[in-house]
Amino acid sequence: MLYDLPLSSCATLEKKFYDTLSLCEEKIYQLSQVKNPTFHTLVTPFNDILDTLDQAFHPLSHYNGVKNTKVLQKTITKALSQLSTFHTTIYQNETLYTLFSHCSSSTEQEKKALTKILQDYELGGVGQPPAIK
Repeated sequence: MLYDLPLSSCATLEKKFYDTLSLCEEKIYQLSQVKNPTFHTLVTPFNDILDTLDQAFHPLSHYNGVKNTKVLQKTITKALSQLSTFHTTIYQNETLYTLFSHCSSSTEQEKKALTKILQDYELGGVGQPPAIK
């Protein structure tokens, strides 16, 4: 069971999280290079990237909840900071915002998903002057 994992498992989960974070950063960069974005070439991969990162973070967070130690608290605090930076960087990225705003969608469901992403960007501060960001 998870609560019986040795502390070395924390290091394994932490490494997996940071490896996944690096991979997700690279994939986000690749997405920013998409030409003629569509729902399937931009939105679907974008959501997959965020889901992948969430799946890498969740076991670390759960482990901390089950076996709350100083080491795990420090690890989680650092990981949350990196996660926050990742999301801030994404949702203040003008290039990605422009791609999403020019993205074509064909169904009502796709349009709703795209509207939510654009709203997330606006709430994240895209378009704000650098001093406010």
